[in-house]
Amino acid sequence: MKKLLFFMVLIVAISLMSLPMSRADVIDPFDNISAPPGAFALGVYFNYQHLPEYSPKHGSDVGIHVDVSALAIRPVYFFPKKLFGKLSWGANAIIPFAHVSMDNEENHSGIGDIIFGPFIFLYENQKANVYLSFWEFVQAPTGQYDRNTPDTNIGYDAWWFEHELAFGWYPGRFGIDANLNYWQKLESDKLNIDYPDALEFETVVHYGITEKFRVGINFAGWWDLDDMEIDNVTIPDTKGTNYKLGLNLGYNLSKNIILNLRTMYDVKSDNYTKGWWSYLRILYLF
Repeated sequence: MKKLLFFMVLIVAISLMSLPMSRADVIDPFDNISAPPGAFALGVYFNYQHLPEYSPKHGSDVGIHVDVSALAIRPVYFFPKKLFGKLSWGANAIIPFAHVSMDNEENHSGIGDIIFGPFIFLYENQKANVYLSFWEFVQAPTGQYDRNTPDTNIGYDAWWFEHELAFGWYPGRFGIDANLNYWQKLESDKLNIDYPDALEFETVVHYGITEKFRVGINFAGWWDLDDMEIDNVTIPDTKGTNYKLGLNLGYNLSKNIILNLRTMYDVKSDNYTKGWWSYLRILYLF
């Protein structure tokens, strides 16, 4: 019984680790459109997450009272020459900084797990405004990590890989951006945790009210593909699932500056945190 209780407490703690650094559920209108060769964009995200509860699949919700404030900087660069003369490609990175607080626990602030990787557009039809691309995100264990306080860590202490297939379609005033992501997670050496791989779907359906103002509805789903392993022991019935729904407001301040304000609410969580998440994105096109 004591060992089972320890595992349950540790599972809750693991679900909180690296919350501000995760790239999950980050999609805005026109995210999946291509840009001319040599184009450079810089996105700055101001994030806030309020997670009052953890929802186990069986049993009552657990009060955790976690708040996360984060700043993420994301440069995106399209290489000057197209691959094979016809495929747009490039690289991007995400550098996060965060503050994590939890009732009765030590607060942590610092840099998170840095994310980087290449991307390539597999299909571009500018006449029909249809785009299909593949993005590879590598999450390096650079974030602050203390094995004695896993509840409020800034990093994961593990390499993660996100393989993303991204689709964009923009007929007239309407638009759809959608990502299908496979998360491949390696093992944490310090805690001997084998994180389960996961599948994620995220989308935003949007409409231009005016030339500058756009409104969208966001949806995201997350499904763990296996149970968690701790100390080479499989913890049964620990697959996490989560569904989010939210509103996205976009405004073009100028030809080069775009603002997006987005808020997502957890509508269903099993073995997952529950609350809401809001961010303001400022995108500058050079």
